[in-house]
Amino acid sequence: MSETHRRDFIPTAALTAPAPAVQSARAQSSPNEIVNVAVVGFHSRGQIHMREFAKLRNLRITVVCDVDERLYPETLDNLEKTTGHRPATETDVRRVLERKDVDAISIATPDYWHALMTIWACQAGKDVCVEKPVSFTVTEGRRMVEAARKYKRIVQGGLNMRSDPSTRAAMRLLSEGKLGKVYGAHAEILKPRGSIGRAQESAVPPGVNWDLYLGPTSMRPFTTNIMHYGWHFQWDMSTGDFGNTGVHTVDEVLWGVGQKTHPVKVNSAGGFYVWEADQQTPNFQTATVEYSDGTNRRHADHQSVRTLRGRHLLLRHQGIPRSAKRLEELHREFRGGGQ
Repeated sequence: MSETHRRDFIPTAALTAPAPAVQSARAQSSPNEIVNVAVVGFHSRGQIHMREFAKLRNLRITVVCDVDERLYPETLDNLEKTTGHRPATETDVRRVLERKDVDAISIATPDYWHALMTIWACQAGKDVCVEKPVSFTVTEGRRMVEAARKYKRIVQGGLNMRSDPSTRAAMRLLSEGKLGKVYGAHAEILKPRGSIGRAQESAVPPGVNWDLYLGPTSMRPFTTNIMHYGWHFQWDMSTGDFGNTGVHTVDEVLWGVGQKTHPVKVNSAGGFYVWEADQQTPNFQTATVEYSDGTNRRHADHQSVRTLRGRHLLLRHQGIPRSAKRLEELHREFRGGGQ
C-alpha cells in the first residue's frame, strides 16, 4: 500500500450501527443457508472469533486473512480439525473482498485498520463484525455509519457486554426506574500489564508483510515489541487502554445512564509510570465526562501500577429502595431475568 493511500483514506472513505448478528439477509431467510465468513486478523482476538464461529451450524469460515504468514499452518490445522473444512488464505484484505464466496468479514485487526476495512467491505456488499473500539477517531466512525447505511449492510461492533444476559437484565432494571433516577456513574478498571520494554529496529521477519500490517497508519521500522500486541500502546496506532479494555465499561456506563448524545465537557489526565519502555499511551488515566442534562460519569483505567485485577462499575442514583426485602426481590429478578 502506498504512502498516499495511508494519508488519504480518512477524508475520502465512507461509528458502526449495532446489529443483531453478522448474517446476510439471504442467510436469515432459511436456517439451511450457509453464511460464508472471512476472519481478518487472527493472532489474538481473531482466534476467539474463529472458535465461536466454529460452533454455528449455518456458518462456514471460508477465508482467513493475516499479514503474518507464520500463523497459517497451526491455525489452518486447528480449523480443519474442529470444522472439517480448511479455509482459503489471503494476506491482503482487498483480495478477500473481491471473492464471491465471502458474505461477511470479521475484523480483529489493530484499531487503525477498522474504519477502512469496514468501509471497503460495505462497498463490496459484505456484512461486517468489527472488534472494539469500532473506530480510531470520531470522524472515522461517522464515515463507517454512512457506509453501512449507504450500502445497506449489517455492521456489528464488538461491544459484547450488550449481549451478556446479566448485563441486559441489570440495564432493564435501571431503564424501568426500579432503582430510581440514575444521575451519574463511576467506573474503574484495574488490570496489571507487563512492560513492552525497549526494542531496537530489526529486519522484517520472513513471512511478515510489514507494509500491509501498517496500512493506513504511519510508516515505521519493524520492532518486535510492536507486533503483535505492543501497537496498543502507540498513539498513532491505537486508542490506548481506555479504548482497548475501558471501552466495554464506558459503553455500560452510557447504557446505564441512558446517554445517546455527546458530552459537553470532558476532563482527563494520566501518564505512563513505573516501566522504562517504548510505550507512549498512559498506563494510568482518569476522565470525568459531563452531559447537558447534568448527568456525569467518572472513568479510571489503571494498568501496570496495581496488583489487583477486576472491573468496578457504580451507578449513582436517587430513590434507592431501603427495604431489605425489596432489595432481595430485585436481586432475584436480576438473576432470573437475563433474557
